[in-house]
Amino acid sequence: MCPRHWRRVPKVLRHRIYDTYRAGQCDDKLPSLEWHQAADAAIGYVALMEGCPTGKLRVCEVRALLVLKPDVFGDSVEDMREVLAQRDGERRKVLEIKR
Repeated sequence: MCPRHWRRVPKVLRHRIYDTYRAGQCDDKLPSLEWHQAADAAIGYVALMEGCPTGKLRVCEVRALLVLKPDVFGDSVEDMREVLAQRDGERRKVLEIKR
């Protein structure tokens, strides 16, 4: 992830990525499930913040966001859904204007 996108990842999630990273995991190709989950959540989060429609996320990103949601996004699944729906609606409006 580039520095610009990395700065958009919530601090709690960045720390989770660092905490679950194991030196050498890229060499032996055996990263932990926890690291993958945190990385997928970070990718999904940045994609959503960049205006990606929720339906375009990979299943692993959605799953990771939902699993890590209480730690990163607060307690309410409905709040998260509402924010995502608003972003989705805003994205559609922008696309309609461009046409």
